[in-house]
Amino acid sequence: IPREDYPTGRAGYLQWRTALKKFHAEEAAAILTHEGYAPAFISRVQAILLRRDLKKDADQQTLEDAICLTFLETQLTGTASKLNEARIVDILRKTIVKMSPAAVDQVGLLHLPHEARVLLGQAKV
Repeated sequence: IPREDYPTGRAGYLQWRTALKKFHAEEAAAILTHEGYAPAFISRVQAILLRRDLKKDADQQTLEDAICLTFLETQLTGTASKLNEARIVDILRKTIVKMSPAAVDQVGLLHLPHEARVLLGQAKV
């Protein structure tokens, strides 16, 4: 689902993210149903993909941690080049809040350019 299909700004971004979660949950359910998986298993996969109980559900938190770490390692530099410093630091702070303490500890092990590390330092990671 292209980001451009939604309004700019935070509200549009959140609408887009919600739509993606629902889309992925529906697609996973269709695939798993077709392959004969039990309804309880399908519901669990959907719950993980929807990530509505972060911090309470270890599987959902693991997925969120993986998404956040992937963003930091593969998209931070590109995103930072499009935004001002204050905005990217704000995004990093919001990203870090969603992560488990174990995932935050892993940030130091990521292969990041110096500029990304400076931004993370400003966000207090």
